[in-house]
Amino acid sequence: LESHNHPMVGHHLFYDAHIFARYGFTLGCMQHDSMLQSYALNSTASRHDMDSLARHYLGRETIHYEDVAGKGAKQLTFNQIDLETAGPYAAEDADITLHLHQTLAEKLKEVPSRDDVYATIEQPLVPVLFEMEELGVRVDADLLHQQSGELEHRMQELETEAPGIAGRAFNLGSPKQLTEILFEEQGLPVIRKTPKGAPSTAEDVLSELANDYDLPRVILAFRSVSKLKSTYTDKLPLLIADDGRIHTSYHQAVAATGRLSSSDPNLQNIPIRNAEGRRIRQAFVPTDGFKLLAADYSQIELRIMAHLSGDKSLLTAFANDADVHSATAAEVFGADPSAV
Repeated sequence: LESHNHPMVGHHLFYDAHIFARYGFTLGCMQHDSMLQSYALNSTASRHDMDSLARHYLGRETIHYEDVAGKGAKQLTFNQIDLETAGPYAAEDADITLHLHQTLAEKLKEVPSRDDVYATIEQPLVPVLFEMEELGVRVDADLLHQQSGELEHRMQELETEAPGIAGRAFNLGSPKQLTEILFEEQGLPVIRKTPKGAPSTAEDVLSELANDYDLPRVILAFRSVSKLKSTYTDKLPLLIADDGRIHTSYHQAVAATGRLSSSDPNLQNIPIRNAEGRRIRQAFVPTDGFKLLAADYSQIELRIMAHLSGDKSLLTAFANDADVHSATAAEVFGADPSAV
């Protein structure tokens, strides 16, 4: 397993690598992954699991895990399944993986650009992501606990402020009570209705009303603070492992654009638009002697648009390293860029 002289083929080999690592084994040569081959071939496909790919590319219906382990609360773990049942299931997994690899490798050869993405980007990324997941992200639990207390205090302030504006006490988390107060008692304009015909209290509706009315503004603030507390400052400390780190899962074969996604927990959606959200990011800290570096593409969407459209003004602005927004404004208003 650890030899670099024995290339391996797997389907989501990443997962297997973590299981082996738990028992002290490091997979030596993860050469091919049929899940990533499928993703490189067609990133917009909704599923890249083995059962779906076997059906699509091989015309084969596989034995599903539920077929051997059962479903729901009575589902068995694999070590509880007798060999006569487990053997054919496990052997079929290996067989299907090899056939998928052979089939997808041929299909990728027909599209050299995607074969190149698979060979030079997706597959070499596997051991890198594996190390990232194993290492994890260091988190300051004490800081999160402190922030939880501060957010709780802020929620209490908003819960005190809201009844004063509404003219009576009510549950800020109840859409039904909120609907009654906003639209029946205070007569605020109904911007949109739910499928059942009731006035909507969705976030975008309240955001519009908050421009002119205080109560929707307070409700939005309460919802924001409440979500930060329940989703992040309360929950993240519970996910910190014994090594003081959170070990999220990174997924290569999910986003159609080729970017990674993250789950358990999702570390890619820590809020940044308000002060409370930015403070939560401060709880992610580097190991002593190291620093965290944030890097981002400069105006990547506009650069892609310039490339695809061939627009001379945009291309010139980027070629001259000009401020593309100033250059665009100068063109729209017929002004000199220095006057913008």
